[in-house]
Amino acid sequence: MRTRAWSRMSDDEGFTLLELTVAMMIIAVVIVTLVALQVSSLKTVAVARQRQAATALADQTIEQLRALPYTTIQSGMLASDPTLNTAADPRITSTGRLGAPWNEALLTSTNQTEPLLKKHKQTPPAENGITYTVYSYVTHPLNSDGTDSNSSVDFWLTVVVQWSSTSTGNHVKTVTERTRATYPAGCNGSPNHPYAGPCQPFLYGNSGRTNGSITISRADSSLPALAGTSFSSAAEIFPNYTSQMNIEQTTSVLTKAISAGTNVDGAATGQSATTAAADIDPTTATASGPFNNSVPSSSGATSSLTGTSGVLSLLQPGFASGGALQAAVAATSAGNCQDLAGNVTATGQACAGSQVGAVAVNEADLDLSNVAGRDLPPMVLASTQPAATAARTFDARFLAGNNGHCVGTSGDGCVAAGASRTVTSFVAGGLPASTAGDTVPSGFSGLLTGSNYVESATAEAGVNSAAANTSPQFAATRTGTVSYWNGSSYQSVSLNTTQNYTLGPVNATYVSNGSPTINIAMTGTLKVTAPTVVKTTPANCQPTACTSKTDTGTLVAAITYQITGPGGQLAYFTVTLDLGTLQANATYRAAASA
Repeated sequence: MRTRAWSRMSDDEGFTLLELTVAMMIIAVVIVTLVALQVSSLKTVAVARQRQAATALADQTIEQLRALPYTTIQSGMLASDPTLNTAADPRITSTGRLGAPWNEALLTSTNQTEPLLKKHKQTPPAENGITYTVYSYVTHPLNSDGTDSNSSVDFWLTVVVQWSSTSTGNHVKTVTERTRATYPAGCNGSPNHPYAGPCQPFLYGNSGRTNGSITISRADSSLPALAGTSFSSAAEIFPNYTSQMNIEQTTSVLTKAISAGTNVDGAATGQSATTAAADIDPTTATASGPFNNSVPSSSGATSSLTGTSGVLSLLQPGFASGGALQAAVAATSAGNCQDLAGNVTATGQACAGSQVGAVAVNEADLDLSNVAGRDLPPMVLASTQPAATAARTFDARFLAGNNGHCVGTSGDGCVAAGASRTVTSFVAGGLPASTAGDTVPSGFSGLLTGSNYVESATAEAGVNSAAANTSPQFAATRTGTVSYWNGSSYQSVSLNTTQNYTLGPVNATYVSNGSPTINIAMTGTLKVTAPTVVKTTPANCQPTACTSKTDTGTLVAAITYQITGPGGQLAYFTVTLDLGTLQANATYRAAASA
């Protein structure tokens, strides 16, 4: 009986203290292990994030180095860089080499200006509290026998990014990236683009007219230009036309005609563009061209600004019918690319051209139609009348002389460019027509007048014709009759000399039966810049390109009107007539040999 009772008591008792202690120790060991694992995981994630940031810095730096011109890479690192020594960079040995595992000779010079190589050790702004240091190196590769190659066209670019943090146990971590920089065969010119294929000759041409305009602006910023209006500046932008050609492995040509428009305090109207373009991009559906577009004819338009005493009108001309744009990468007679003389350049090479004509005048008028019940005749503030002859631009490549262009050229050929236009007449600073009793200067027809204003700019660059200083293929000419009112009579303006002229002054009084009286006072200036031709003809057009640039010069008149009447000032503004300029530029750089 005692044995059975004891057995029942043993079956009913719980865990002993020893068993509980052992269980708690096991649980504690598991929890501590899990916590340690979690802390380790957080450090691993933090280090991975830091390594990702370091890799991004290395990627960015190596791509910046890869995009540098070869002449910059050839200059290597700056010899006087204070960080280019063992003390500042332990990877650099005392013998001026990039140490293990590469053991390559550093390339240095005294004329490096690229920031990444001028000071090869850079410290970008900290990222997430971590400071990274970026090192950039240019080194000579090793030959198969372990000697330095000392090649002038073959280098290693190395980028090392290092950092440390509490996540790394304050141990320095690094990310390293390297790339080989080697000249492709035939491509060791200085400013080469990063094309994958061998370097080819570069030919570039552009021609056209810079935007001219008539602008009316406040003469005093605190006073309205025209009583009852609030605008600060109102401009009529003249039509524009340009052509452009670019050949270097790829070929692209573009020509454009832009109609007249206005711009009042930044709000623009008009200026619609018609373009023709061609290229050899295989993604273009019809890449080879030619593309011919007609410039749509259009009628003129008028923009008006109405004040309390009159209306300021800006008259915009449209385009005449028959305007055309041509673009081709392989010009044929069907392409119909024409030079300034209208000759078709059926050369089988790239070309672009435009021919446009305006149907009306560019003009700014002021009609003082309500001055105390009096209506003065409209006055022409400024105007230009284009000729019936179309304005033209062209750019074309010639492998042999053609119609006087690129005479004697061969091999790569040459590029010719040109622009021309004729302005039948122009005037700035007009007055209303006078009647009996009015006082106006005798024989006055405007502060500035011009007629038969003809401009032409041409340029060439290429083999045996590199910016040849031969008229008419490399010239900037401007002819015509231009006169200004000096206060009592007209004086001639020289179009081939840079000079400033003083216009006026003019005082006119308009009286109708004695009342009311309107007074108009004018003063002005004229700035003329002479045509320019500039050429550069380095030997063999390599590595520096041969260029020719021509500009027909500018003619800008600024005339200030002050108009008073019953009750005080009616208008106070400055009219600026800018005829714009024609330009032609040509560039040729020969393909370099390795």
